[in-house]
Amino acid sequence: MIYKKHGPMLLKSLSLIVVLLSFGSIQTATEKTFKQPLKPKHPHRSEQKLIAAIDRFAAASTLDFSTHDDASFLDISSKIQQMIKLEDQQTALQDPKVTLKEINKNVNLEAQKAAFNSIKQILKSGTSANAKKNGLSALQLAILTGSLELVELLLKYKANPNHVARDGTTPLAMALNLRALHLGTTDEKVSLKIIEALIKAGAKVNMAITTKYPEFDSTDPETRKVIGFSQIYRLPLEIAIENHDTESAELLEKNYARQDKHALINAITKNDLVLAQGLIHTGIDLNVKDKYGDTALILATQRGYIALVKALIAAGAKLDLKNMLGETALMQATLKNNTTLAQTLITAGANVNLKSKFNITAIFAAILHNNSELVQDLIKAKANVNFQNSNGQTVLILAATSNQTTISQNLIKAGADVNHQDNFGNTALIWAAGNNNLTLVQDLIKNGANVNLKALTGKTALNYAQSKEIKEILETAAQAQHAKPKS
Repeated sequence: MIYKKHGPMLLKSLSLIVVLLSFGSIQTATEKTFKQPLKPKHPHRSEQKLIAAIDRFAAASTLDFSTHDDASFLDISSKIQQMIKLEDQQTALQDPKVTLKEINKNVNLEAQKAAFNSIKQILKSGTSANAKKNGLSALQLAILTGSLELVELLLKYKANPNHVARDGTTPLAMALNLRALHLGTTDEKVSLKIIEALIKAGAKVNMAITTKYPEFDSTDPETRKVIGFSQIYRLPLEIAIENHDTESAELLEKNYARQDKHALINAITKNDLVLAQGLIHTGIDLNVKDKYGDTALILATQRGYIALVKALIAAGAKLDLKNMLGETALMQATLKNNTTLAQTLITAGANVNLKSKFNITAIFAAILHNNSELVQDLIKAKANVNFQNSNGQTVLILAATSNQTTISQNLIKAGADVNHQDNFGNTALIWAAGNNNLTLVQDLIKNGANVNLKALTGKTALNYAQSKEIKEILETAAQAQHAKPKS
């Protein structure tokens, strides 16, 4: 009741006092808080004025006349109280701090307003918004006040949103950590708007923050002598995730796509799977290529990141894009002999017959690894079993050269040409005979292999046969084919 009645008079008085305080006309102990000493001869005097004004703004938000023990603060509060003629002494005695609390609130607001206007005038005069104090920029000091209005003012005057303090902290990192303190409070929304303002002004969301930690001498734990420093590099998104700040994390992810089209590729290259998973659903281009032509899907396949590959496929990444070597994600899976990944890509609809610049397809790579299961999967997916590599070899000839009996039999069943000759005239039968593979020789002849075909050396499978048993089988087959080979 007392405050309500004398409110107008109080506010006018407060305004006058605070303005005087702000410009140092009242010489009390509060001068240390509201006014920072300036050095007139300093070349950056205007920047010092800006820092001092920000300090006054910060101090104004924390002054508490109702609880502070400093005699000067209590002196000011008592002077203000004297301006009010208390008509209800009994009410004041029952709760002596009610009036003082209201006074404190208005003093703070008026002091902040005066400091803010001072900052505004200093910036208007042409002072750089990038003034520094102990390595912290004016913007970082403003962030510490939690004032969105002050942050936006400095950004309007081109404050650097990517300034790195001495400890490696950036404005964005500082804002994220400040927001962590505000989660679940009334300041939560304001702190998020500060982060939004920084990003809008160009704060780099993919800029790593360097944090230095002292390393102590383990041989002398009592003195805790610092013998060096270790560094940890973290991205803003990692800070948000560590702080359990879902809204900030989502905001950062969305802006990765806007600021850096290679953000997803870079995350995979750095093995940052948490970031990569988060970026997939931000609208980022999933099919951007790096300097080697690799897409996110190809890179994830190369590294064997099954969950990430599945996420990329589900998000619509193109399956058949090629890198500079003409290799697709499926080719990478088969070259790495990763059956699970290859099967995942096949099931998703990857083209099994695309060839690389080395003129091989996925099934060639599977045979190189003697991966019978994967070869069978590729056959079921309609892989061309008669495709020829640069040496004119088919997959059947390639399998025969390395004695892959089961794979060869599956290829024969799938329709592989048993009489195809490569650039050197060799057939699968010639290789099977030379490798002393009785089972494969029999299967090839059974499926129509011509025992009389000659390599460029002029020799037939009989000439390369290693065992008497195989020679007899070949001779019998030759007679059945009505053409006896020369021994």
